[in-house]
Amino acid sequence: MTGPKGDNITLLGAYGGVVIALAIYTYTLARYLSENVGTFVSLIPYGIWFTAVYYMLKTTFTDPGVIPRGNLASAEEAMNSNAAISQDMDYNDEPLIKQRKSDETTDRILEIQPTKESVPDISLYRYRYCSTCKIMRPPKASHCSDCDNCVKGFDHHCYFVGNCVGRRNHKFFFLFLFWAAIYCLFTVAIAAIGLVSTIQKYPEVKTRLNNNIEYWIISITLIIGAFIFCKPRFCQGCKYTTIALGLITALVGFIVSSVGVDLAFHENPGVFVAYIIAIAPFALWIIGAFCGNAWGVSHGITFKEKVVIEREVLDQGRRKNMFDTTLKEKIANIREFFAKPQIESHIRGVH
Repeated sequence: MTGPKGDNITLLGAYGGVVIALAIYTYTLARYLSENVGTFVSLIPYGIWFTAVYYMLKTTFTDPGVIPRGNLASAEEAMNSNAAISQDMDYNDEPLIKQRKSDETTDRILEIQPTKESVPDISLYRYRYCSTCKIMRPPKASHCSDCDNCVKGFDHHCYFVGNCVGRRNHKFFFLFLFWAAIYCLFTVAIAAIGLVSTIQKYPEVKTRLNNNIEYWIISITLIIGAFIFCKPRFCQGCKYTTIALGLITALVGFIVSSVGVDLAFHENPGVFVAYIIAIAPFALWIIGAFCGNAWGVSHGITFKEKVVIEREVLDQGRRKNMFDTTLKEKIANIREFFAKPQIESHIRGVH
């Protein structure tokens, strides 16, 4: 856990959210499954949930690969080790390292060109001097502005786990997203099946839903209207507000429609709809994050690499070739990702 104190709010919200999600499941869907399907099936989401939380904790409390800070002497020693210096002409053609004898802070980065011609001409694949950490960053390492540290294999900083995602915990982050996505999909599917089966089981519920069709018309109109009329960036707030109003209207409709029906609480249609509305946005975010992460893993690159390549490789054809991989290569990249050995941590008290 290397994030700033500001991460504590989002971190608390993330862990609180997963606990609340399990509590809601326990009080609603678990009881429904236990009575209608079987106790074993109702316990499956608990196993998935605990697995996801385990990897979430591992991501939070594992050193992502922070590189120890150095000094000008150590940086100069690294600079002189079998590398050619790429100087910045704004410093009067003198090596940047000699401009830092007073230990002044600067955003300038000294780049050391790799001797191998096979390495792509991209800044992230070069040795670079970090003026904050006073070190020569190895290839694929970047300085995180949130943690204020250089991290090996830097992917991104995640506020929801309070840590960077890097060389040492990227695997845990990937597995957390995978099991969290499975949990969301599984429970939302249960809620949808429970809603349909309840409507079919109790004809009076279906009748009441048909009698309150105005709720569905208003709800659908608000949601569709949000996507049609709120496309510009400045309307994003109105867009999501309108979508939320549409979902709330749908929820109110289900609750009103089921009032007076003799059903157990956990079989009430409004409960199923409420669960879907509460979990679906989180499910979409988790699934989207997992798909983006899975794309990077299958291509053998981090999110940071993707951003740098898109920024620095202006040739569209060359960029496409860098991102274009065969199925065989994707499988090989995934295997390599999980087979990478664990590197040593330089942070005391952090695994």
